[in-house]
Amino acid sequence: MATTQISLIREHTLKMLAPRALWVSFPLGRPLGKPGDAKFQQAVIEKALSLLERDQGPILEDFPCDVENDTSIQSLPACPVDFTRFNESPDPIDSLLNQLSAEINSMMSWFTVSGSKRKRTTSDLCGVGPDQLASFLSDFLHDKLVSTNCERVDLADKLRMAAEDLKAFYFEALSTRSEDISDPTDFSDWFWQKTCAAQVINEVRKKALSLKAKDMQLLGNLLLIPRNQMYRFKG
Repeated sequence: MATTQISLIREHTLKMLAPRALWVSFPLGRPLGKPGDAKFQQAVIEKALSLLERDQGPILEDFPCDVENDTSIQSLPACPVDFTRFNESPDPIDSLLNQLSAEINSMMSWFTVSGSKRKRTTSDLCGVGPDQLASFLSDFLHDKLVSTNCERVDLADKLRMAAEDLKAFYFEALSTRSEDISDPTDFSDWFWQKTCAAQVINEVRKKALSLKAKDMQLLGNLLLIPRNQMYRFKG
């Protein structure tokens, strides 16, 4: 049976030697591009299906268009939590982690209300509760998570899921207080620009890149921060 696919991570597809694949340079979770743009999405699907006309592979083609990035925030979600940076520790990493804990504590009641309304949560991938995420990431950044080589794959995966849990926690908490974040792009821009959680995830990214393990390199390079948000971070 002839198959074709849409790829979000080019490096993975190169290693898999997929028979036919279309690589798109869109953020993770958005394989068809901008939400609500039916014409653009149809063009992506048609391009992927057109690869079925090719009878020899492996084939990896690049979609010729990108989603336009708006680097200015036109309107940020209303949120009464104060995300102003403050310094309470001479160690900048400890300061960020303390601020992350404060942010999580401030939004915990909203998160609880959201869970009551939704009857579910997506902030439960890594098995660490929202109130423990800061501590878990702190242990990694301070080299307190000792791991053997065979366990590092699990650790890298758990760090990725912890980052996803953080984003889900913020989204669900904020959705209880704000009606203007229905567009995932608006939330993504707000999260990566405003929160200490984003800064901590970036520190995890840098720490992972400092390690030699291949899974940590993959984690730091591709799996923590969307490519279209990387310009917000230096180093």
